[in-house]
Amino acid sequence: MKKFIFIFLLSAISCIINAQDMIILKDGTSIAATIVGSDNVEIKYKKFGQPEPAGIYSVFISDIASIRYKDGKVVDYSVANQPVKKQENQELVALRWKVNIGSSGYYLYRNTSDNLKLFWTNLNQDNSLEINENLLFYTIDLSATLNFKRNQRNWVKIGMSGILSPSKILYASNTYNGLNEMQLKFFTLSACFEYGHSISHKKNLILFFETGLDFTEMNGKVKMHDVDYKVRSDCLGTTHFATGIDWFISKRFSANFRVGYRLAKLKDPLITEASDKYFESSTDWYVDKSVNDDLVTINTSGLYASVGLAISFNNKIKIEKPK
Repeated sequence: MKKFIFIFLLSAISCIINAQDMIILKDGTSIAATIVGSDNVEIKYKKFGQPEPAGIYSVFISDIASIRYKDGKVVDYSVANQPVKKQENQELVALRWKVNIGSSGYYLYRNTSDNLKLFWTNLNQDNSLEINENLLFYTIDLSATLNFKRNQRNWVKIGMSGILSPSKILYASNTYNGLNEMQLKFFTLSACFEYGHSISHKKNLILFFETGLDFTEMNGKVKMHDVDYKVRSDCLGTTHFATGIDWFISKRFSANFRVGYRLAKLKDPLITEASDKYFESSTDWYVDKSVNDDLVTINTSGLYASVGLAISFNNKIKIEKPK
């Protein structure tokens, strides 16, 4: 009787094993699965025994050592240039890319090593005065993300970002021999280059390293002793460095997080009367002309962090099927 039960259990286990596909990865992991599809890049499967509706998973062919199908056939992917099953008219994918349009919130911890506060305290004859800061920006982002290796682990991203500030990012007001006011805002256009590598099994978390070239413009108004003035300044050729994560939530949507440091200092700003629309009679903006000829400098360098969302449009660049 015991011998009969043992033979029955052994036969049942054998049937179960033979009723499933087995994916063996190069790291030694075995996945009991039901394969539902494949192409020249990845194998799609459902986990064996998972109740319906079962999730569909994927694994890249470059990570597979072999597959043992339930009919007993074994395909060895560890052999160089192993052919992949394709439909008769299927083409080979040479490059995958995404066009991303998104927006993010951006906070800057500004380096205050400039003489803007010195200008303000000298103007008001009060060293205790502070300049208020509202350093929460938002960005509009356009980028292209390219996968330049077939295993989809390595990515390059090239993009442009417009960083917009509130109407008052640096502002202050006081009454000393009339009303004194200051309201400044910034706009930064950034050209970014990023390199990334996937850090998750599903290849949907990408660690990026970013650098870029920035152009920053400052404009605003200053009221000195009840007289209104306009101010502006440009800063060319500065840069930033950052690192962070892109999370591909789905085929269409992704989230991103970055931390970094931005280098920018606005020098030689111009000031003119409010009625001068085109700064035709502008002059240099001095800290205190009665003391020396030092010009106002405004530091917009500092640590920053950003969190954003993007919508993606996917495409493939294909080459003809080899004869």
